[in-house]
Amino acid sequence: MNDSPITVLVAARPALARAIGDSLAPHAMILRHLALGAVPQEATDAAVIDADLPGLDPTQVEGWAGVVLLLAPPARVGELSGLASAVLAKPVRPARLAETVLGLVARARATQAREIGPFRLDPLTRTLSGPDRQFRLTDKEVEILDYLAAQRRTVAREELLSAVWNYGEGVTTHTVETHIYRLRQKIEADPRHAALLVTEPGGYRLA
Repeated sequence: MNDSPITVLVAARPALARAIGDSLAPHAMILRHLALGAVPQEATDAAVIDADLPGLDPTQVEGWAGVVLLLAPPARVGELSGLASAVLAKPVRPARLAETVLGLVARARATQAREIGPFRLDPLTRTLSGPDRQFRLTDKEVEILDYLAAQRRTVAREELLSAVWNYGEGVTTHTVETHIYRLRQKIEADPRHAALLVTEPGGYRLA
């Protein structure tokens, strides 16, 4: 990780927000607290969000920061796992919380910009820029494109689940298909006939 400060947005009820702040403060992070019902106005490296926050729509949290960590009741971890960079079950140990945030930010900062067809992928800002278009991507969309670009081959669905979501073998989920569909809506001229993010026997590949 580079030496620039890590900025973390905390969205939680006051008592939990203070506990999160106490966990992260020793690591020289700049903390910003989001008031209930507010909308983030500035980009941050990471967001730590209580999934039980009143009025929170978990499907929107990926646009809040470079990486997003959700804190959720154990029963909701599986349900929310595809919506954030990571989901930790509450209650979480302070050391585990800080370790996870630091690891996610380090991974994001280490990811290099890549050329993908006519686009340039910038993982740090989570943008895909072309000659006349620019798209804002979610954290998982960045990870999918970055992994496919790095492999330069057809990647099996199960391999993507392991590399991007850390899922083990035998997991039943449609999260890969859902994310591929959403990516194609953004980057393909005709999403029904993909020319950039293509499906091949055995998996997916960047053309």
